[in-house]
Amino acid sequence: PDGGRVPLGGGPVKAGIATVADKNGLVHSDAGLRIAYARGGDVRYVTDDGEAAFSAAGTMRAGAATIDGARDGTIWLWVLALCAACLGASKWNGLFDFFVVWGLAAAVVLQRFWAPLLRAVGRPATQPAPATWGNPLGFSLDLLVATMLFVGGTVYGLCYIPYFALGHNLADLVGLQQQMFGYHYDLTATHPYGSKWWQWPILQRPISYYYHDWRVGAATQDPKACCVAEILALPNPAVWWLGLVSVPFIAWLAVRERNKGYALLVTAYFLQWLPWILSPRVAFEYHFFPNLAIICLADAVLLQRLWRRGVAMGGTYAWPKLAVGGYLALVVYLFVFFFPILAGLHVPWQDWDARMWHVIMKNQWI
Repeated sequence: PDGGRVPLGGGPVKAGIATVADKNGLVHSDAGLRIAYARGGDVRYVTDDGEAAFSAAGTMRAGAATIDGARDGTIWLWVLALCAACLGASKWNGLFDFFVVWGLAAAVVLQRFWAPLLRAVGRPATQPAPATWGNPLGFSLDLLVATMLFVGGTVYGLCYIPYFALGHNLADLVGLQQQMFGYHYDLTATHPYGSKWWQWPILQRPISYYYHDWRVGAATQDPKACCVAEILALPNPAVWWLGLVSVPFIAWLAVRERNKGYALLVTAYFLQWLPWILSPRVAFEYHFFPNLAIICLADAVLLQRLWRRGVAMGGTYAWPKLAVGGYLALVVYLFVFFFPILAGLHVPWQDWDARMWHVIMKNQWI
């Protein structure tokens, strides 16, 4: 319903929906729900069953119960900062997720300025609609950024205590960071398992960490001879390739259902991937692996929606249920099938070669 935007002075956009602005703030009514947004940041929800009030200070009152959201928000702020700090300290590309959080937080805050922007570009009748992507008055963006930077810097510095214990000082630490950055920025080497950013989602060039062929003499020409062993950084192809569908699917759900969790996953997926386009150094498939957790979650959402559709259709053998069951069986089968080249098991050469999937991957996994 046009986001609830109507001319100043009120009037329904669709039957039962109206938004009215006055000097005290904004009142939105929709099918038995009334939301009053005060200019100071307080929000009051009223239904036929009761009401709840949220204050700009972060507390919520519903009947006789009061929840201290400010305290809970502070706890989660420190948890977020600590988790982000550990991620950034473990690997530099973990800093991409700092920008994921900041970007989404900025998008929530910018909801306050959407209506003024529309009025400035030629839609003078536009008034603010209820925030649908989180409370833009519920936190301070500068406090969020400052806390993450402070905790991130502190944790990163603490990781170098053993380095300082060897007699190094702060100047040595700064020089070490410059050396690490210079190594990656100036690296011009090539690698047989190097790959491009666009190859990672299709699993075209996984990297081999270990390979050894124990066959000698005439046995090297016998495909049934033993033994060959390899450790290939190969995610389950059924899980990985379904992400080509499931990630766009949850992106669509994020917009359609205003789902902040899905929006966070999709944003993280692309901000952990696309910056590698600009990387001047050789890169590998494992640089995309932080997105594996997101792919698994997106796959789970897609399977859940399919299963629910099967339940709604009724019957034990509805096609969505069969599709989900068949897919899960395929995941288990491929895990068992590829386990020898994930664990470095000793197998005959022909068994190893069968797992290179030449017909599908055109020798790219060798």
